[in-house]
Amino acid sequence: MNSTNLYDAGDIRFADLRNKNSFDFRRLWILYNTAFPHDERRSLLEQELVMKDPRYHFAAILHRGTTVGLLAYWLLHEMFFIEHFAINPECRSAGIGGKVINQLQYYADRKIVLDVEPKNESVDTERRVHFYEKHGFRYSPKPVVLPSYRFAKPVASHLMTWSPNKVFHTQKQIVENIRRCVYHIPQ
Repeated sequence: MNSTNLYDAGDIRFADLRNKNSFDFRRLWILYNTAFPHDERRSLLEQELVMKDPRYHFAAILHRGTTVGLLAYWLLHEMFFIEHFAINPECRSAGIGGKVINQLQYYADRKIVLDVEPKNESVDTERRVHFYEKHGFRYSPKPVVLPSYRFAKPVASHLMTWSPNKVFHTQKQIVENIRRCVYHIPQ
């Protein structure tokens, strides 16, 4: 695999993919395009551009040497922002997603942030929120509007945060940091 390790401990490993022509990238690109709705993901051209930013990582999740999912994230000054996280359908319900989150938390030196749809939007969303809450994330009931992909109309979502030192920044600070660093929107 043409990559560098993010973390390597136990039976979960992360491999950062930077070459869009690699077999591993192409395989994960298929998962990315099937796991997320069209307006919640980048085009391949947009992905190529964002991969030039050293703060952005598109990583394969390996379980005992087999690629089982993807983790797209930003290492920002004060946070680890998970933009996309998906486990291959045939590997779901095996506890792998929980192992991934546990490992990220074990090595975290900053808060971990992600956004989700409103809790009551669907059974899948409720399940997703419960999964993160079970792993110590806090759901913010106050909605935020982050920029959308592909010129789609922005929709409200909710932040979920986990902090290794239990110090939580305000939602406004988190959103401003994501807008500035991820979407390049000045304050």
